[in-house]
Amino acid sequence: MNKKFICENCDGSFVSQSSLNMHLKSAKKCNSSAGNQPNTRFICDYCEKQYTQKINLTKHLNTCRSKIIKQANAEIEKMTANNTTEIQLLEDDRDKIVLKTEIEKLTTNNAELQILRDEHDKNVHALILEKDDIIKKLQSTIEEKDKVIANLTIKLARSQAYHEGYADAVENWIVRNGNGSGNNANSASPNWSLNIFNDS
Repeated sequence: MNKKFICENCDGSFVSQSSLNMHLKSAKKCNSSAGNQPNTRFICDYCEKQYTQKINLTKHLNTCRSKIIKQANAEIEKMTANNTTEIQLLEDDRDKIVLKTEIEKLTTNNAELQILRDEHDKNVHALILEKDDIIKKLQSTIEEKDKVIANLTIKLARSQAYHEGYADAVENWIVRNGNGSGNNANSASPNWSLNIFNDS
């Protein structure tokens, strides 16, 4: 496909650069034939693109992207402004419906909540009674433990006394019998049996 050379002043198309150059030399004549001054510029209000002929600006406005975008945005803003009140009313109605539904749910669940509260109170009361029973059992166990400790203390004191008495008896027997020599082998043995563990 042959490359085209376009004149920026009149959008004219040429088959070669030389043809375009020749046209540019006669651009003043081109402008004069269109009834415009050579330095006249026609500017697009949307994209600020400039043209030397009004007809070219008119053609450009039919496809100007900036114009299309601005017009579309203007239409969207207009539609949004017109629908704002209606949208707000719809949102208010929706919020009212949601609030009413929630209130109905709370009212319906009120009886169930009361049943749960009553059941909770019963469970708490039962736990309190169970705790009191456990405390009584622990107190009884502590009392039994104190009795056992007191009995063991008495037995320990008797045991200490027994060992002390036993040691004294052995020492006295050795002294009386000549430090364990055979001369007094027939001497009577001391009474080692000291029944000190009798609880009576």
